[in-house]
Amino acid sequence: MTFAGNKTMNIMRTPIRIMTFSLVLICFQLSPSIAQVENGSSGVRQAQGLPQNISDMAIRQLATLIDERLSYMKGVAAYKWENKIPIEDPVREKVVLQKSLESAKLYQLDPEISGSFFELQITLAKEVQHYWFKEWERNGFDGQGYGDLEGFLRPALIDLGDAILRSLSRLVFQDLSENDWEKNRSGFIRIIDTAGIGRRGKLELFDATLAIAQPGSVGLKTTVAR
Repeated sequence: MTFAGNKTMNIMRTPIRIMTFSLVLICFQLSPSIAQVENGSSGVRQAQGLPQNISDMAIRQLATLIDERLSYMKGVAAYKWENKIPIEDPVREKVVLQKSLESAKLYQLDPEISGSFFELQITLAKEVQHYWFKEWERNGFDGQGYGDLEGFLRPALIDLGDAILRSLSRLVFQDLSENDWEKNRSGFIRIIDTAGIGRRGKLELFDATLAIAQPGSVGLKTTVAR
């Protein structure tokens, strides 16, 4: 190849090399470091109220299970409404509480502390039922079928109760700090959105779960009206 030919090829290659180098430089300047990616991702997730790590996800999962169980209370209320059964059933409540305490022992949870959590669940379950009774008294029953109490609703509630205990047990053995819980307080409360549960009930649920996971923690003494 002639000198002129070589010179022509070099001239042609030069812009390509410059363009390639420029692209690499631009990409390098625009590409964040690993730390920047992690910090940026964490910042976005925090801004969006999303879980930051595994412990956050576990706490949010627990809240989701609790809310799902409470959501079934509309079906329980509907069954009682249609069959003219009173909401209050002290005998049944005693049976549920006793079985819950026995299950708590199987999951190595403190029965005394867990008892307060179970009692609160029963109280809030009745609040949801009362909410719907009042709604139907004002506007009429919606006529939707929510399933049989014995054949569908109670078995589902038992399964969800076991899932809640498993979730609580995992959190206890993860030995999370009180700070891990406190930073998830607002996220936990947002997840509990079943109709009929007021802000105070949500805060009490959070404190009751915190008491199980962190025995001896003070928690929030709520004074907000239901």
